[in-house]
Amino acid sequence: MKRYFFFLMCLLFIINRGVTQEPGPFVPGYYITSNQDTIFGFINNRYQPIQANTFFYKPTLDTKDNRKLVPEAITRIYYEPNFHYRSMTVTKSGKEKIVFMRQLVSGYAELYQELGPGQPIYVLTLESGEEVQLERQDSIIEDHVKLDREYLGKMKYLFRDCPSIVQNYRRINYTQEMLARLVHNYNRCAHADENSELYINRQKLRVSIGVQAGISHTMAEGSSGTLAFEGDGSGWNAGLLAEFYFLRQVALRTGLTYFTYAAETMKEFSFGTDYFKHEVSSLEIPVNIKFQFNQRKFTPYLYGGMNIPLTFGVREKFRRFAFGTLSIDRDRDLFKETILFTINGGVGINYRVFDRSLLFINLDYDYKDVGLNTGSFRPQRFTLSAGIFF
Repeated sequence: MKRYFFFLMCLLFIINRGVTQEPGPFVPGYYITSNQDTIFGFINNRYQPIQANTFFYKPTLDTKDNRKLVPEAITRIYYEPNFHYRSMTVTKSGKEKIVFMRQLVSGYAELYQELGPGQPIYVLTLESGEEVQLERQDSIIEDHVKLDREYLGKMKYLFRDCPSIVQNYRRINYTQEMLARLVHNYNRCAHADENSELYINRQKLRVSIGVQAGISHTMAEGSSGTLAFEGDGSGWNAGLLAEFYFLRQVALRTGLTYFTYAAETMKEFSFGTDYFKHEVSSLEIPVNIKFQFNQRKFTPYLYGGMNIPLTFGVREKFRRFAFGTLSIDRDRDLFKETILFTINGGVGINYRVFDRSLLFINLDYDYKDVGLNTGSFRPQRFTLSAGIFF
């Protein structure tokens, strides 16, 4: 047991040295010491790997030894293509700590972000000398601080000399891109004479994965051989969903959902009664375009497209009573031969519970015209579903 423990500790030590000492390639750059000395050379690019609160420096690429750069002794670090870091004091878990903060916006107002583990920390500085650490759950409403999981707060108060920001009461998500764009827009609004640059990571595609379940009511009509039928019934559904946001409020919505329901009908004729029951189960892929109206805590949305059935099975139960006697008692499976037409759409609302988690509920309408081996089946389905996205 001790041997395995010793081996594990050695392995962790080797991995730790590999991650913390040289997490990335060295690129041209320089740093400024606390004595305001500027040292040119090569800085390790720690942008891609796990972030640590240290950098390493080489005067040349051939140099074997690395010099460790720590925020207590270094004021600024710059390296290609446009990465700027500044040593700043922040409050973490009630304690002050000196860390390297990455610059996201330059100009009259500058925004910095700590890229360490855990929740990101943002610091806003103004050329006037004001400096404030932003908090995710503060919003200033009528001169009072109000807790909110979305962001309005201190930045809007500090940017009160920009009329367009003051008049716009829309909250924003507490994310790197949204905060940085607000600071950049403020610089262009109130201090257009000074140059302002954005240094953010632009994500072209944002993905959310979720689960859902719900209940449905279906009205169906169709034909089986020479007989026509119609009916209605209830059922349930469950499945996985994925949303791919290629624009801020527009997403491709897809996934895999299982539906099951039963539709019953009774049809009387001159000498008796026909009873139909159709038990339907299907595995479907939704292909929808979703548009959400805002990015607040409560966000209404609508979507439309189609549900493509991978499988579509119908269990038909037919009973005929003629002159009071059961004359036909038939159970059989009907099979999908083709999908002649399908369309669906719906409305819903998101509720943000955590930074990356959304509860949602939506009302969905779906129509299909399915060609079966014995005729046709045309269900209209109304579904009420709820779920969560991560």
